[in-house]
Amino acid sequence: MKIYCDFCGAQIETTVNKSCPNCGGYYSTDRELLDEKERVKKLNELDMEKRKLELENLRLENSRLGKEGQKQGSSAAKGCLIAVVTGLSLLGIVFVIIMIFVFSDISSDKNREKDPDTTRMSFKVSIDTAGMPDIPDVPIPEVPEITVTVADISVPEVPDIVVPEISSVQ
Repeated sequence: MKIYCDFCGAQIETTVNKSCPNCGGYYSTDRELLDEKERVKKLNELDMEKRKLELENLRLENSRLGKEGQKQGSSAAKGCLIAVVTGLSLLGIVFVIIMIFVFSDISSDKNREKDPDTTRMSFKVSIDTAGMPDIPDVPIPEVPEITVTVADISVPEVPDIVVPEISSVQ
């Protein structure tokens, strides 16, 4: 909040300075600041009162709905129970169908083991190519071999290095 110093009239930013940056005077008893603090306090009290009233209204509405909800609660519970029973019944039926397919597949496997010729099937597939154009035989040329000569590189011989002996002088 910005206020004016009662002593010198300079503007003071109360969130930054604890005293007047111009003359060093303290503003804790400044009328503007005290009025603003009082206004904020009243706003907070009004806001708290408003929240209390809203909360009380919600409590009253919930208690009113609670009485009506108890009447509807038993029918809602019945509906929920019916949904659960129906779902479990459908799961049971699906399980039974799956088990029937599994056991029928196992029994057909056993029959194949007993007499393998009974399960043999043969199919004949023929394709009519009368209307299709003939595809000419195109010879694929052979790829010639390519020989690449790499330049001969000779490494010169390095002569042996002879290290002279150093004789000690006495």
